[in-house]
Amino acid sequence: MNYKNYFSRRRFIQSLSLGASTPILGSMLNRIAMGAQGEIAPMRFLFVVEGNSVPPKQVHPEGIPFIE
Repeated sequence: MNYKNYFSRRRFIQSLSLGASTPILGSMLNRIAMGAQGEIAPMRFLFVVEGNSVPPKQVHPEGIPFIE
């Protein structure tokens, strides 16, 4: 077997990208399956790390009371 052609850079990058995208695709497929069955997906939240020179009130979503 000619290992030089079998382990090419292109094959390595393709397998690496497929392995890295598996967790993302898995969660997306689970949400699609839940929607097809009529189930409600779990609530998600956004976690903002302060200290990036953005005031907290500026990034706070509307409709949720602001607690300082």
